Amino acid sequence: MIILSLVRSNSFNNIGFLKISNRVCVALSRAKHGLFIFGNSSCLISGKKPLPLWVNVINYLKDNKFIGDSIEVKCDQHGNLASLKKIEDFE
Repeated sequence: MIILSLVRSNSFNNIGFLKISNRVCVALSRAKHGLFIFGNSSCLISGKKPLPLWVNVINYLKDNKFIGDSIEVKCDQHGNLASLKKIEDFE
């Protein structure tokens, strides 16, 4: 499983490092069993020159209802389910 953190989130929608296609492809192609991407999708696709690759990825995720504002986790030991949305939820 891969957890990818896209740390860019700014009022100018500058995506910096994430605007280079081959870096994006490497980040998205390494997962074998699961990929969770955390970040600001509107920042990735709303800039002056959005990277078509990000537009395609975000549209695919939206079309398939893979975008959410929380993550569901399960304790392997106890079987408890939790929906994590904010830092306090990790307790």
